[in-house]
Amino acid sequence: HDLTDNYAAIAERLKELQAGHYDICTNIGGGIDKAIKELTGSRARASAAKVMLLLTDGNPNIDQSGGYSTSGGKNYAKDMAAIAASKGIQIYCITVGTAADRDLMQEIAETGGGEEFHASGSIEQYSTELKEIFGELGSRRPVRLIE
Repeated sequence: HDLTDNYAAIAERLKELQAGHYDICTNIGGGIDKAIKELTGSRARASAAKVMLLLTDGNPNIDQSGGYSTSGGKNYAKDMAAIAASKGIQIYCITVGTAADRDLMQEIAETGGGEEFHASGSIEQYSTELKEIFGELGSRRPVRLIE
């Protein structure tokens, strides 16, 4: 969604993108690829810091060709993280749920020069944890002087 102060439109778009909206798979590599295109494409501001927040269940299972594959999904996600890092994009990984592959998410965050965060428990518990995580990340916004 483009930058806006129409919070209702943002909330509606997020509702449309909830887990399971498209199918039951997690295409982390594809998500990273889409973020790279957004952060480096014609709509991107050249002087803006390039930061990606990867919010996921932490279990990639879609490979580069779009097929269902756990190992292929992991490799695709790692490959795309390396491409993002090569373009100067910093990656912060945020996983939700007890079954997340936190080792993989830590590896992706490290590749992207970011950090991995995790939230779990009941909906109320992980909702509170996510608010704290996003508060922490919001306080880390890079500050650069530009012309």
